[in-house]
Amino acid sequence: MSSHGCGARAERIGIVIRQAWLALLAPVLLVVSAARAEAPAPDWIDWHATSAASSCADARAFESGLDRRLGDDAAKLARRVGLRLVLTIVPPSASAPLGAHWFGEILFVSERGEPFGKRTFDLAVSSCQGVVEALSLAATVYLKSAAVAPRAEAAIVTKPAPPAVSAPPLASQPGSPRAPALASLPAPAPVSPPAAPPPPARLPSPSPPPPPPPATARAATPDRPAARKPWALGAQGGLLVEIGDVPQGSRGFEVALHARPPGGPRVLLAASVLTDESVAGDAGVRVDVRLLSARLGLCILEASWTTRVLSVCPAFELGGLWVDGTGLTLPFQQRRWRFAADVGVALTQRLYGRWYAGVEGRVTAPIVRNRITFEDIDAGQTHQVFRASIVGAVAELAIGYMPNSQ
Repeated sequence: MSSHGCGARAERIGIVIRQAWLALLAPVLLVVSAARAEAPAPDWIDWHATSAASSCADARAFESGLDRRLGDDAAKLARRVGLRLVLTIVPPSASAPLGAHWFGEILFVSERGEPFGKRTFDLAVSSCQGVVEALSLAATVYLKSAAVAPRAEAAIVTKPAPPAVSAPPLASQPGSPRAPALASLPAPAPVSPPAAPPPPARLPSPSPPPPPPPATARAATPDRPAARKPWALGAQGGLLVEIGDVPQGSRGFEVALHARPPGGPRVLLAASVLTDESVAGDAGVRVDVRLLSARLGLCILEASWTTRVLSVCPAFELGGLWVDGTGLTLPFQQRRWRFAADVGVALTQRLYGRWYAGVEGRVTAPIVRNRITFEDIDAGQTHQVFRASIVGAVAELAIGYMPNSQ
């Protein structure tokens, strides 16, 4: 191979390394700038905190925490049950000793402002994070119970009134004190009155009210099975740069679907396309490489704070590698299967609503190390296009939508 070919290949490798650095630095700049963007505050949460407590959390972060605890969209659930939250956080005074108490209160009200109840917390914690967690737990419990409880108006049962008690006629009894007054009235028509019953020894006691109906009969509507929480579905797309187990600096894109069962880990299914063009050998043979693959993974660890989420997701990959060479007497084509396992670490930043941007780095380990070569018959040489490394690396810049994970 001539010095000219070696220099051209070194120049291409230098360009690829610079592109990979730019691909890695661009997401970091995007995440930092997105962190400064102010998304609108939730309209169903009234957040009241002094300046000393405002740096700990806000209404958006509180709503995000509820989404993670519920495994569902807290805003949609609150609108379905007609609920608003009014939260107040008061820090200890500046002159208070270390370990002074933080005060927190959560008020549950209807959309018309009618109070349902409230919870207050007076905790000896070093920061407001402890009282925010307590308020979030109280709101989660209330929302879960409100989502499955029957409506109050359906539980109202009208009880029949007790039977009326008839008192014995007093005027017809001999010796009654009202007898003289009745004597002065006009005489009634001459009819034969029925014989008056003898006065009872005591008035009969009212009948006891009927027992309350069983709980299953209280609802005015037919019994409904408990609603099962649906899976949360999301999607994302991103740009990829991969090195190691594919030709150096292969670029492409990936589209992924995410699914999260209620209370379970996030499952991902992704498809990607990577391409690379290079010139090999002294004869200037052009080699085109295409890699189509699918990945299936499970996010086993997710940690979140404010509007950011850090996740660790191992996955398995299955794909096909197509290599086409032109510039020889006879063009060549080679096909290879690709099997690999990888572990990705992703950092996402919530942008607006449920939209987010993120950067991910993955370490891949090919199960089968592919090797692509071709023979230059005219020169009597065998040239190697590439040989998969033991370990590869992937950098991805993505944007996506996830209902209840961010």
